[in-house]
Amino acid sequence: MGMIETAQRLIGRFGQPATLRKPGAKTGPEWNPTTGEPTDHAVVIALTEYSIEERGSAGLAETDLRAFFDATIEPNAADTLLVAGRTFSVKKVGRIYQGADVVCYDVQVSA
Repeated sequence: MGMIETAQRLIGRFGQPATLRKPGAKTGPEWNPTTGEPTDHAVVIALTEYSIEERGSAGLAETDLRAFFDATIEPNAADTLLVAGRTFSVKKVGRIYQGADVVCYDVQVSA
């Protein structure tokens, strides 16, 4: 089974609602910017742990988890993820493609 099928199967079977929070835009002078209100986006994710092999070879922190996102909105490292009362920081975002289209995102998050 390929990565696309694995990610889609995990989202379909273990997917749960979550909120992807994007920070507000900065306005005002460069020396004293004001950050606007964040924007929340409903997403469906499958949250999993990294394997022992992945933890050893990638230098992952103990609190790092892997989240597979549906492709409704693209996460980035400035975002936070809210899942079942827990808040995670987005660390890295990987894209899973089918041809030229992004099918889902493979995201490293940290508590």
